[in-house]
Amino acid sequence: MSGKHEMLNANLGNIRESLGNFDRSAPASAIGPRAASPKMVGVTRSRDVSEIEIDRIAPDPDQPRKEFDAEALERLAESLRTRGQLQPIQVRWSDDAGRYVVLIGERRWRAAQIAGLTKLQCVVREAAIGDDERLSIQLIENALREDLSPVEQARAFRTLMHRQGWTGERLADELAVSKSQVAKALSLLKLPAAVQEQVEQGGLAPSAAYELAKLDDPTAQVRLAAAVVEQGLTRDDVVKQVRGASTARKKKPAVKKLPPAMVWRLNGYRVEVARKAGVEAREAVAVLREAAARIEASLEGDADAA
Repeated sequence: MSGKHEMLNANLGNIRESLGNFDRSAPASAIGPRAASPKMVGVTRSRDVSEIEIDRIAPDPDQPRKEFDAEALERLAESLRTRGQLQPIQVRWSDDAGRYVVLIGERRWRAAQIAGLTKLQCVVREAAIGDDERLSIQLIENALREDLSPVEQARAFRTLMHRQGWTGERLADELAVSKSQVAKALSLLKLPAAVQEQVEQGGLAPSAAYELAKLDDPTAQVRLAAAVVEQGLTRDDVVKQVRGASTARKKKPAVKKLPPAMVWRLNGYRVEVARKAGVEAREAVAVLREAAARIEASLEGDADAA
């Protein structure tokens, strides 16, 4: 065998040892990479997911969401028992805590404890994360969670906008949601607390609440919200009533004002009512009556003195 062939065989042997995917029984001339399995075409395996014992994981004390619905957690726990963990949570290592701290997925971590799981699949974020970036990630997760009530989501939207200095349009772009969804959600925060509570408790449909927010009068909002709940009014019913209220407000006659100064000459007397901003008719009448009452009182006082 020539030296050239010997070198070729040596190089192929090195490749064989480094890749480990050649048929060792085949002659050198037949050696080549194995064909990929059809099921692996277009598939990239990730080595980022780790299984971590639950007692080695702690919640983030700075997590913006503090309340977790007990019933929702129980439903998620039952899902974990029956179907297993379908999505890993994200954690970061904390030297101060001596444990992994939840970055995204605290609900799943809490539900896993209820379900009796001992380990969780986690994606460990190795890169350093600043406080602002961490809070933003958590706020975005909270804003997009499907189990949030409409009012909770609206508050998450507002917090994220204030934190990042975003407009409603920028928020919609960043979260890949429609601008109308953001606008409707934020409109709920204009409603009185009592009406917001009705939405959170499920008594008032969000679609009806969006329409109520178009009323300017908080008292009218509360009154119509109560009617919706008590009478079972639909969104279309609310739309009609809101439009009716708006139309009535527009048609309400403006307060008639007289010229800035009114002068009368009666039986040799000169009577004048003047006001820089214009005189309202009812106000002018009240002022004249008050003036007449004072004159009568003065005359009665003079008579008593005599």
